[in-house]
Amino acid sequence: LRAEMPHADIILTGGNHDSWSRLDAPGALFRSIGVTMIGRLRTKPDGSTDVAAMAVPIHDRNGDVALYAAAVPFIRVADIGCGTEDLTQDLVVSRIGGIYRDVLDYIRTLPSKTGKALALGHCYMVNGLLSELSERKVLCGNQHALPVSVFDGYDFAALGHLHRDQAVAPNVVYSGSPLALSMDEGRPPYHHRLVELVCDGDGIRIDHSIEVPQPVKMYKVPAKNELKGVVEESLRKLAAELPFEP
Repeated sequence: LRAEMPHADIILTGGNHDSWSRLDAPGALFRSIGVTMIGRLRTKPDGSTDVAAMAVPIHDRNGDVALYAAAVPFIRVADIGCGTEDLTQDLVVSRIGGIYRDVLDYIRTLPSKTGKALALGHCYMVNGLLSELSERKVLCGNQHALPVSVFDGYDFAALGHLHRDQAVAPNVVYSGSPLALSMDEGRPPYHHRLVELVCDGDGIRIDHSIEVPQPVKMYKVPAKNELKGVVEESLRKLAAELPFEP
């Protein structure tokens, strides 16, 4: 990507399946080629959130700072200073929301051409649609989901974590996983895609979606439990449709 787009700002944040230490270890090397990698929530020696480290500038084609992104990775239990006995919904929402609010407050002190703020997050949102076979509600424990109010003040929130592309609010959007991660994700209604945003004086919005091609098709035969004869007939029909000899 750096070779193809030498002037692009590349920002990578860690997710719940990532090893934050492995991502952060080559940070200096990434910075040397203009890539911002934030594997774990950035904190200062006193334990407070290092908001400046997560306020990342995004430049326009002229090299001017157009806006700032709050590059917040997946937030773990230790990051919000509570044990399992303290994990109430209100406490989780309050502390996660406080982190995004603190980064936004800092961004608002920084000059940019548009004055807009983009939130990057890896979290489970209220009313988010899960993949049936490969996802659970994971934040702190397995029950906590965040309301869209966590991103109040941001012009757009571009989220990871849930595999299905979806909008939980007009400006709070999952682009979904680029690859099918379970059998149920290999067919509609899943549409794996990248989302291209545009930022101008009116705000940040989706310009268009780029469909991710599926080079290897996924088949589930039969779609549900059936008698042996039905299964055999389903396999014969599928074999006739395949572009190769099964």
